[in-house]
Amino acid sequence: MVDSDGSRSAPTIRFEGGVKPLVAFFVGSAVYFTLVVLLVDSLIGDGSIPLWGQFVYYVVGFGPVALFAWVALRREGLAPSNVGLSWRNVGPGVLAVAGVWVLANVLGFVLATATGDSVSVGFPPGVALATWLVLLVSQLAIVGIVEEFAFRGYFQNKLVSLFDGGANWKRKVAAIVVATVLFVLLHVPQRLVITGLSLADLPPALVGLFVYALLFAVIYELTRNVVFAGVLHGTFNVQTVLVFREGGVAVSEVGSIAVLLALVAVWLYRRWAKVTRPDDFSAQTGPSVVAADGGL
Repeated sequence: MVDSDGSRSAPTIRFEGGVKPLVAFFVGSAVYFTLVVLLVDSLIGDGSIPLWGQFVYYVVGFGPVALFAWVALRREGLAPSNVGLSWRNVGPGVLAVAGVWVLANVLGFVLATATGDSVSVGFPPGVALATWLVLLVSQLAIVGIVEEFAFRGYFQNKLVSLFDGGANWKRKVAAIVVATVLFVLLHVPQRLVITGLSLADLPPALVGLFVYALLFAVIYELTRNVVFAGVLHGTFNVQTVLVFREGGVAVSEVGSIAVLLALVAVWLYRRWAKVTRPDDFSAQTGPSVVAADGGL
């Protein structure tokens, strides 16, 4: 953005829609997720979902939420590319995530063999290849991308703008925490109905989900790349471990290594992107609910 005097000011991403698009998006997503969960439970019950049904579930369950976010963004005067969902982000995002998991599996293989274990490399044993591939594609191309686009690209950025946190790190942190809490609450019906958690088991499960979601909220904020955050999100959902000890037990160290490598990848990506594409890190601005004195 260039000021009238010709000097270059800090780039901004301005949300113009006020509170209404945000509320409409959240309520619509909450109602839709709940209806999908109840519908799946009534149709499937305790039975297993066939392979084609699993893919349909992910498309039908998550596709409309991406549409809700797109409509909300348009109401704000913005496009998906403004929040990090663009073709130019595909290459760097996918390559960064692929590098994390390739190196994690290689290091896991080395560590396991160094201890004298018998290790094999391949797809998860005991799982049909087609089933694993459908799950992998669904998580990477649908679930991860949709959730990061809708709830980080739009919802989180919008809350940061409402909290006037674009240039104030304390308000930004508060907005990210609130966005993450609301994201976690959307999962309550799924955890109770589909996963079958009891009310007693729900709180610790939600705490774990909060930590997991907060990690990706920070990853998105540091990279502003929906593809990077979304594909990484999908890989951790499905755990792309390809090295196994005797008996088909996954080498657990791979997951821990992947977390550390992912943090390194985020740091390296941010260093690169801040220089090559600084406008990706535009400060979130717009009509705010925070008063000039910092109060609400």
